[in-house]
Amino acid sequence: MILRTGATTMRSSSSSRGVFCRWAAAVPFQASHKQATSPTACCCVTASGSSTSTGARSHSSWTSPSASVAMHTLIFPAVNHSAAVSSPCTRSNCMVSSRHTKHVAGSDSGAHVLVRTLSSESKYFEGPWYEKYLLLQKYKEKNGSCLVPRSYVDGGVRLGEWVNGQRKLHKKGKLSANRRDMLDSIGFSWDPLADRWEGNYLLLLQFKEREGHCLIPKRHEEGGVKLGKWLHTLRQAKKKGKLDETYQRRLQDAGVSWDPLADQWEKTFSLLKQYKKREGHCNVPQNHEETGTRLGRWLLYQRRAMKTGKLDESYQNRLEEVGVIWDLYTQQWEEKYILLLRYKERKGHCNVPQHHQEGGVQLGSWLQWQRQAKKRGVLESWCQRRLDELGVSWDVLEDHWNATFALLVKYKEREGHCNVPFRHEEDGVRLGFWLHTQRQVKKGQTNGILDADRLSRLNDLGISWTMKQWKSNN
Repeated sequence: MILRTGATTMRSSSSSRGVFCRWAAAVPFQASHKQATSPTACCCVTASGSSTSTGARSHSSWTSPSASVAMHTLIFPAVNHSAAVSSPCTRSNCMVSSRHTKHVAGSDSGAHVLVRTLSSESKYFEGPWYEKYLLLQKYKEKNGSCLVPRSYVDGGVRLGEWVNGQRKLHKKGKLSANRRDMLDSIGFSWDPLADRWEGNYLLLLQFKEREGHCLIPKRHEEGGVKLGKWLHTLRQAKKKGKLDETYQRRLQDAGVSWDPLADQWEKTFSLLKQYKKREGHCNVPQNHEETGTRLGRWLLYQRRAMKTGKLDESYQNRLEEVGVIWDLYTQQWEEKYILLLRYKERKGHCNVPQHHQEGGVQLGSWLQWQRQAKKRGVLESWCQRRLDELGVSWDVLEDHWNATFALLVKYKEREGHCNVPFRHEEDGVRLGFWLHTQRQVKKGQTNGILDADRLSRLNDLGISWTMKQWKSNN
């Protein structure tokens, strides 16, 4: 064993070994080179039980033969040998007395080294246990903690199992105080589950401080930790009555909700009431957002849940109380039907122009959609029946052609012929222009429909298709 003192080296040759202040042997550290001015100081390092030297100095460091571990000690100037021998170390839990003091022979200044002879402790600084301890130190330096996975292997050494074994020995009271202190000095975790919980709890507080709440998404990660999943697991444990009361109280103090879905529902319901107070109704557009919350989509989900029988009865009652209509399509249809009824009362018919608005509502577009739905066979039977009763035309072009043909019949009955002047109007309808268009369609000079039935009806009425035919008829 080698004890280095300044520029000189003291070699010890003893079969027994000793420890200065048992706890200090746990952590390797560089020599601090402190100079002793009082014999009541202690540096707490490991040295041999007896030693011989030449030329000792006032500070020194010791190097372990089994590992490159530098540790420092302190050599007292022996101005007053009796004081050096009789005074104990002033460090707490290190009461080193005269029986722990060894004289360093051969020093020109005269010096003493504090030595505690513990020959039985030599096994803690060499051999398999110490080798694994050094591997654990290396693991902590690399990963920042001593939480080694159970299956972790380093250079063929099952370090994870060894770490778990130390915990078991400690729990049974079979781990020596020296080894326990050495492990404590590097931050060894005796209860990794509790330590992980504390670490995650700190991340939860960090999240709340940043976001203002503890409603963490299930897949959220904080600092590389699956914090959302961790919190979800705790909620499940609480639900099953398996969550520790201390943990439960601390989570509640942090503002954790045990039923985040219910809390989110209440929050969105408040936004719905806010919307109604401002707008006067609960018919929220599907894409509408209220203070960053997709309120329209949320209300759509409530209606779907109601339709499938999955909506909680209490939620259903509360939504109905604020005026939510479950079948929004039916309600909107009824509102537009009333507008169509008013239009007919005013105009005398239901032929609403496509771009016409009634009370700010695109009534013409709505009626056109009803016609298209009937043509595709997707219009509800009760909707079709009520529109039929109101006198809605399902084929506006066909009805317009028939109505204009009726005016042509009326013109012939009065005038005795069908040669309507181009600019003539009959009951506000441009009958002359319409008849000119039918001639153009027959010639193929313009787009239009003049099927065999229409052509037959016009021929039967005595229409002249050419000027020559018109002159012969007259």
